Amino acid sequence: MSNYIFTFSIHTDNDVLRKIVFSADGEIIGRIVGKFVSEMGAGVTYDVEATKEAFERIKSGEIKLWGIEKYHVSSSSTSYRQD
Repeated sequence: MSNYIFTFSIHTDNDVLRKIVFSADGEIIGRIVGKFVSEMGAGVTYDVEATKEAFERIKSGEIKLWGIEKYHVSSSSTSYRQD
């Protein structure tokens, strides 16, 4: 049994998210487990614990995120372990 959780990254220009990520329809997508602010002004990256299905649906455009106009998602480059 693996202790690793599935995460993906949301990249955006502004620091707009807090602890939970919601879809535009009010559905809970996941929780933020990491936040990285670029010192060079390149925006903010959030690592989000969620399901692979939610990631695929956001990536395909089927789900839009609440509170963020411009963003893109990618696989997370960091591995997180469940406590």
